Amino acid sequence: MNREQLLEAVAFGQPVQRVDAYGMDLRGADLSGAIFEDVDWTGAELEGADFTESSLVHCRLSGVGLRRVTLRRSSLIECEARELDLSGADLGAASLVQTDLSGATFAGLELEVTGFIGCKLGGANMAGARLDRVRILDGEVAGLVLDGATLEQVTFFRADLRGLSLAGASLDRTVMVECDLRGQRLDGLRLPHCQFSKSDLTGASLRGAMIGGACFAEAKLAGADLREVRAKHAVF
Repeated sequence: MNREQLLEAVAFGQPVQRVDAYGMDLRGADLSGAIFEDVDWTGAELEGADFTESSLVHCRLSGVGLRRVTLRRSSLIECEARELDLSGADLGAASLVQTDLSGATFAGLELEVTGFIGCKLGGANMAGARLDRVRILDGEVAGLVLDGATLEQVTFFRADLRGLSLAGASLDRTVMVECDLRGQRLDGLRLPHCQFSKSDLTGASLRGAMIGGACFAEAKLAGADLREVRAKHAVF
């Protein structure tokens, strides 16, 4: 399938399956509302393409430049997307399921109601991003960089957060349920109204953190450093 045939299939609502898109120039192309299954996008030019409400299943995207692409309300399911460059992309309400996003770049993005379910996010960069009602469930996040990021009503569930980098981040009403935070350094962070229910914070350091209204119900806090915390209305 060549470029023209691919665009024609998308225009007529036909699934695009088992295609090698290597070398295709699809910059700024309208690829919205389409189904892409087992497509190898390696080497394709996709900057600024519109994948709104499209489904990408078992696709290979590792190392592909997706700068300024629109993935609003799209789905990436069981894709290989390591080292993906998503600078300036729109992932609003997108669902990423069991996709390998190791080392991907999300720095500075506005991630709104985006779902990462069972994804590999190790080494991914979300520095300076704004995460609003984002869900990160049952994923691998060791080495995920959230330095300077703003997290509002974000949900982490059953995640190993020990290697999470949160320097200068702000977490408001963020939920971390049944998460592993052993030894994590949360010193001086703003953590108002955050939920740490059933999480393991053994040996963690929250020195000087603002945890007003936070809930630590059934959390493990043995050896945790809580000196100088501001804990008005916090529940332990």
